[in-house]
Amino acid sequence: MTIPVLEKHWSCPNCKTQAVTHDSATPFHACKGLSGLSVALVPAGAKVRVSLVERGDYIGAEQGIRMHKGRPIMATKIERPDGSYDSTVYAPMASVGVEN
Repeated sequence: MTIPVLEKHWSCPNCKTQAVTHDSATPFHACKGLSGLSVALVPAGAKVRVSLVERGDYIGAEQGIRMHKGRPIMATKIERPDGSYDSTVYAPMASVGVEN
């Protein structure tokens, strides 16, 4: 009995990253074209559009904000030609100050 190996080829439309996987998980990478934001790779040759969603709220002194070209980013959106899409959301971190 032969068991087929699931081999998928992935690429990034914003940088030169490529990958090959042998399972069903979608790989992520720190995209050099998007200031190191963690973005999902897409199937090689797929016609998609990757866009960044800027935060619209006031960030003040908040720390851990994901930035691209000096702008705060809250998510990436990968849109397919059929209108479906995937998003990666960058949730802010909570922090607590402790006084002695």
